Amino acid sequence: MLALQYKLEIGRRLARAKTLLPHGKFLPWAHDEFGWTPRHVQRHLELAENASRVSCLPPDASLRMALAAIRVLRLNAPDAGNASSQAKQPAQPRCLHILGEIEPRTIDRDRLLAALSKIAEELGAQTTRWRIR
Repeated sequence: MLALQYKLEIGRRLARAKTLLPHGKFLPWAHDEFGWTPRHVQRHLELAENASRVSCLPPDASLRMALAAIRVLRLNAPDAGNASSQAKQPAQPRCLHILGEIEPRTIDRDRLLAALSKIAEELGAQTTRWRIR
């Protein structure tokens, strides 16, 4: 099995366990059983809830990458239930998050950031913020 499939299966099993345990017992159980924080458990549950949205990601995608893709897809998806209320409100600018991976020590980080800033400026970005991990 591939990494993303493992994470999806963990989320599905956690969701099932949540339905079997009494209210208020699930997160303490997950912490005792696996040592996971509530936020880590919630991330796996969110991934399982959005399995169809992350099916197009590479099989070795990280949990963080999958959750970021879910957020981007939610931002871009029209919400049919709130269409009338959205029509009354002015459009809010949305952040664009770009995710990717580059092998360590293959490019100059400063040149990459300078190039990204230049491209963003040419395309009309008012402000940018870059972070390299």
